[in-house]
Amino acid sequence: MEFNTSFESKLEIDSNYEDGAVITSLDFAHNLQFYETPPTVNMDYRRAVDLAIQRHQVLLAVEMAGRRFPKFSENYMKFLDGQLREINFQIAISS
Repeated sequence: MEFNTSFESKLEIDSNYEDGAVITSLDFAHNLQFYETPPTVNMDYRRAVDLAIQRHQVLLAVEMAGRRFPKFSENYMKFLDGQLREINFQIAISS
């Protein structure tokens, strides 16, 4: 797989927004790729889906903990540890 790393990309949008905003020839100042060197490991679809589901569960646990307790407090860490153990996350928080 080959990735284009040039910054010559242009965004040209001719829009009819209600506020009259029109974007033309906007140069992208940053490279938006995630990796400097793309991964070379092949992963099957099922494994990718499993990882995505697990990631979603972890994010939900972190969000719930953040809504219930001040971040990084003892209660927050205990709650988050319990949630991660409940979803059988491989790395649980130890206190």
